[in-house]
Amino acid sequence: MSPEFPVFTEEGLNKNITRLFNAGFVKHVHKLLWDLKKGGICSIDDQGIAQDYLEANQAVQNFLGTVFTTHSRAIHTSFHHDTIIFDEDPLAHLLNVDTLKIADLKKIKKGGLARLFGNDTTVMLSVQRYLESVDEAEILRLPDEFRIDITDQWRLIMQTEGIDSNIINFLNSRYFYKDESDRDRIHFITQQELPKDKKVIIMSATIPVEIYQELYGQRVRVVDLSDVDHNGSITQHTKYSYSRHSLEEHLEEAMAKLPNRPTITFKSFNDRVEHAAPDMWFGNCSGYNDYTGQSINVLGTPHKHNALYLLIGKVLGVNVDRFNREFNMQAVE
Repeated sequence: MSPEFPVFTEEGLNKNITRLFNAGFVKHVHKLLWDLKKGGICSIDDQGIAQDYLEANQAVQNFLGTVFTTHSRAIHTSFHHDTIIFDEDPLAHLLNVDTLKIADLKKIKKGGLARLFGNDTTVMLSVQRYLESVDEAEILRLPDEFRIDITDQWRLIMQTEGIDSNIINFLNSRYFYKDESDRDRIHFITQQELPKDKKVIIMSATIPVEIYQELYGQRVRVVDLSDVDHNGSITQHTKYSYSRHSLEEHLEEAMAKLPNRPTITFKSFNDRVEHAAPDMWFGNCSGYNDYTGQSINVLGTPHKHNALYLLIGKVLGVNVDRFNREFNMQAVE
């Protein structure tokens, strides 16, 4: 099993690593780990933690038996195996829609003498000004002149507080979309490829076959196991949409219908719903086995931002310009 990323004894070191991860400087985190392993820049304890993690990670990569790992590592890490099995649909990792805050780019400034003499701007200033100038709700491709290499800025990023945007991924994105209700927010999509030299098996009851066929063509083979006996029962209440807004208005009525069971709902409603799952909510309920064999309630209907559907549609070649993007109610058969 792939080792979990370690927590170091020095809190400042953990904060620096988190900043690098948030901004997308994953390769530089691993470079930092190798520097920590060498010693001299951290405590003996943290040197040992870095060494243990690197050795465990290398052992997993070299292991020829079955390896359990995350979807992200399965896509990005080079294993020796010729077959990868996903136990859930990894589409969100292959077509990843994320957000960038323009305000995060403004936070990146040079320190020391550069700031003292008023020359504290960085190469990101041109990207910032460009993003501020584009129209909202337009799906655009980032011009090549702004696809700058900022990998040498990793130390500056590591020292900058409050950056929550994956800047590296944005600079390598396929398309982006400026939020029509928040001019500081940019939605963008990046595309990752499945390994071409490996057999990939995806086991999912809800996989969007048409999207995979559009992405991978003749490589896709569908094995339909739909003739499955369903155990248990599903009871649905369809009087309201139970979106966040709807649930706010009808929460008491909805809760009166809920049996006394663990309930998965919106995170913002967790402290208002009796028996709400303490560590699970919409957007954070994959990979858990806490309620295996138990009956549960699911309260609410999560909706993704329209930008997600528009950006994925654009990657798939769908016409999603302003005149072809109206959202309508659809009958579910």
